[in-house]
Amino acid sequence: MTSKFDWRALVGTVAPAIATSLGGPLAGIATNYVAKALGIEGDPATLEGQIESRLANATHSDLLALKTADQEYEVSMRELDVKETGLHLTGMSDARAAHKDRWEPFAIFCILTVVSCSGFVGIIQYSPEMSDATKGMLLPIYGALVYKWLDCVAYYVGTTRSSAAKTALLAK
Repeated sequence: MTSKFDWRALVGTVAPAIATSLGGPLAGIATNYVAKALGIEGDPATLEGQIESRLANATHSDLLALKTADQEYEVSMRELDVKETGLHLTGMSDARAAHKDRWEPFAIFCILTVVSCSGFVGIIQYSPEMSDATKGMLLPIYGALVYKWLDCVAYYVGTTRSSAAKTALLAK
């Protein structure tokens, strides 16, 4: 019986950032970074086999190339994260700009405020009279309502936090 070489363990030791992605949704990208570092090209279906055979007899230069690829991989993942954060902030800004002259978001905010406050007063006022089953049903519903109210508040006052995050990203 022959034991198969675990090339992922070797990559985990030399290139931990790439190895972390090998088991997740970015596995294809991470595998391509390893293959590119080792100078392996070809059919994606046989790529893992080629990597395994190459790393089974890895040289010092192969390990150094893997380490360099790991550093490049980390930089590209950070760039993607910055781009994703920028897209998120732009999307929030665009949504606020699109609704700045509309009355509906503010009406929803006002309605949720009145309902949340009324619900709070109602729960406090009638809590002693409620059965445990009723409390068990109403409290999660009230919690979800308050959570949506907080989303409305964040929609209106979240620009300060968003601007701070955007400023911090631009400073990097």
